[in-house]
Amino acid sequence: MAVEGSKMCFVSAFMFVATAATLLTPDKGFEVTMGTVTKTHIKLAVAACAVIVSYRLLKSTNKQVEPAILFSDTKKMKAILVKSYGTHPMEIGTIARPRVTKATDVLIRVKAASLNPIDYRVKEGYGRNMLEHIRTKLGFSNEFPFVIGRDCSGVVEEVGELVMNFKPGDEVWTSVMLFHPAGTLAQYFLTSERDVSLKPKNMTHTQSASLPYVINTSYPALQKAGVNPSSAKGKRVLVLAGTGGIGSFVIQLLKAWECHVTTTCSADGFEMVRSLGADDVIDYKKESLVSAMEGKERFDYVFCTRGGNDTYRSCLAVCRSGGAVVTIVTPVMRNLDRFGFIIGSVVNLVDKIKIKIPQKLFYGKLFVHSFHEQSGARLGEIAELVQEGKIRACIDTTYDMLDANDALNRVKQGHARGKMVVTIPDYDH
Repeated sequence: MAVEGSKMCFVSAFMFVATAATLLTPDKGFEVTMGTVTKTHIKLAVAACAVIVSYRLLKSTNKQVEPAILFSDTKKMKAILVKSYGTHPMEIGTIARPRVTKATDVLIRVKAASLNPIDYRVKEGYGRNMLEHIRTKLGFSNEFPFVIGRDCSGVVEEVGELVMNFKPGDEVWTSVMLFHPAGTLAQYFLTSERDVSLKPKNMTHTQSASLPYVINTSYPALQKAGVNPSSAKGKRVLVLAGTGGIGSFVIQLLKAWECHVTTTCSADGFEMVRSLGADDVIDYKKESLVSAMEGKERFDYVFCTRGGNDTYRSCLAVCRSGGAVVTIVTPVMRNLDRFGFIIGSVVNLVDKIKIKIPQKLFYGKLFVHSFHEQSGARLGEIAELVQEGKIRACIDTTYDMLDANDALNRVKQGHARGKMVVTIPDYDH
C-alpha cells in the first residue's frame, strides 16, 4: 500500500507541476524545431502526458531496480574516462573491470571501438537531463566517470551460466544504448547475450567495430518507415550525407535490398558513394534538395541524417504522397536540456504532433523519429550480408587508444568519409 501511495503521490505531483508549466508558458510561446509552441499546445500536451504517466505508473510492477554492477572487479583495466562535462580532453586511466554477475552476461575483451557524433555531444553535456534520469532509474548511481563509445568488436572473455550461444574465445561485435555509462572505449565491456552477435568472419576487429552502432541505429529506422527486405525492391530512396558513417552503410543496405538510391554529398565524395552503389548523387553545396528534384519523380522514402526545421521541410517536400520520411536526428534531448524534464517532455510531444499529424492527414506522408535499438539478432543478419560481400566497412581513420581525443576531435569536425575507429591494445597491469 505504501508503494501504491507513493505512485499516487508522484502522479499528483506530476500533474501539478505540468499544470503549473502551462501557467508559466509565455503568451508568445516557445520557439522549437517546427515553429512556435503556444500555451494552447502546452495545455493539450500536458493533459495527454498526465494520462500516459498516470496509466504507466499505476500499471507498473513493484519490483525493485537491481543496482548495476559496473567497474567492480578486483582486476583492473585501462579505459578512456570522461570525468566532467565540457570540451576538455578525456583521460586514460586504470579502473576496475566489469565482472560477470548475471546468468546472461557476456564479458568482451575489446579489440576496437568506434566513435560517433553522439559521443562528443554527450561528453560535452548534450542530453544530460534525460540520460541522468534514465541512469538513476536503472540503478547507475555515479554520474562520473563514464566511458564513451557505442559499439565494439572483440573476443569473449567470460560468460554467464545460462549463455548458450557464445563461449570464451568467440569473436563478436555489439553496440550499447546511449544511457549506459560503461561505454566501449575500454579494454573490457560487459553486456547481455541478446545484444551480441558473432562478427563477420571476413572482417578484422577494426573493420567490424565500425558497424554495430550504425546498424542498430539505421536498420530499425528504415523498418519504422516501412522499408524492409520484402518491401524495398524497386523503391526510390533518398539518403542524406552518404559519405558519413550512417549514410555509407544505409546506401549499401538499400542496394542489397534492390532499391534505387539517391544520396547527397559534396563533389569530392561522389566517387566514394558511387562505389557503394548510389544510383544518383546530389551535390548539396551547389543545389538544394527541392531544386535538384524539380520536375523529377519524388522518393518513396527519405532517410534523414540531419536535424532542423529546414532539413525536415526539404525532406518532406521531395517525398511522394504515401511515402515516409524517417529521421535519426531529433530535438528530444535538446528540448529536455533547454526546458527541463517535465516541460521538455511536453514540448517534445507538441513538436512531434505539429509535424506528424498534418503531414499524415493532409499530405499522406509518414514522418518518423527513430532511435538506436540494440539487437544481436540484427547484427547477425547483417553479418551474413557482409560475408556475402554486399556490405563493407567504411573507415575514415584508425587511431590508437592513446590518441582517442584526436579521434573524437576528428568526429566533431564533421565531413568524415566513414567512421573513426580506436584500437584497444592488451595493456599489462
